[in-house]
Amino acid sequence: MYGGTDVDIWLEAESQNYNPPASKIVYEKVFKKWRGESADMDVVKRSVEELERVLDVYEKRLETVPYIAGDEFSIADISHIPYTNLLLKCGYKSLYKDRPNVYRWLKRIIKRDSVQYIINQTPDVEEKEVNIEKQEKDISKRVDKLVLDKQLNMEFDMDKDKDKEGREDKRNKRTNKVK
Repeated sequence: MYGGTDVDIWLEAESQNYNPPASKIVYEKVFKKWRGESADMDVVKRSVEELERVLDVYEKRLETVPYIAGDEFSIADISHIPYTNLLLKCGYKSLYKDRPNVYRWLKRIIKRDSVQYIINQTPDVEEKEVNIEKQEKDISKRVDKLVLDKQLNMEFDMDKDKDKEGREDKRNKRTNKVK
């Protein structure tokens, strides 16, 4: 993985042109879904159109080179993985497949062992939703247990206070008899 001017240029292209529409789509289609909210489909539509224009530029660039910044795999390619992975997982494969050079580039990147490792660490959109539901149930059970524990502790404390009062009353009665 070499650096250089082309790497810097394509890192900048990714952060300023690819990421903004990709992140909006992922936010609307994935993160909102995880929170139980509905996607704003107008935002998604505009973002898809914007991303298509960016991918058209990538298509032209990738006619002459195997990787976005040139002949070598670089950080410029790596920086595209997170949002691209989520876009693919939520059904936007056609954005890439409709552009043969972009699709070859993407397949080239995804086949790498290091990228496979990262992709396999990312839960599927539906899997994440199930995990959130499970976490919510677990949290609810823990809260119920804490409330019950608190109630039991309060009852125990009241019983201890009653026992203490009872012992004090007995002690006072004995003290009063002795006087």
